[in-house]
Amino acid sequence: MDLNQYLQQIRIDVVKKTIFINSKLFEFVYTAPKDILKPEFQAEYRYFGGLQCEFEVDSPDYKKLENKLCSIAEGVLEVLKNKSWKLFGLSK
Repeated sequence: MDLNQYLQQIRIDVVKKTIFINSKLFEFVYTAPKDILKPEFQAEYRYFGGLQCEFEVDSPDYKKLENKLCSIAEGVLEVLKNKSWKLFGLSK
């Protein structure tokens, strides 16, 4: 699988603390565990939400795409948290 093909022309929406990333090839929803779980359970999960795409859930391609989308969502949340617009060459 070529990740670049999957990550072309994506749309990212933020609603409160949930990130929605989608394209013609997939739908992905990310909410950080710290935002919905008690602290003692947070380490058990990377995120809450899901990925819908053409790959089987436990396949290497699914995991690769899911990992990349989690990283993107975590980066978006970090930017929003720190108001780090300069990382994207933007000013607020």
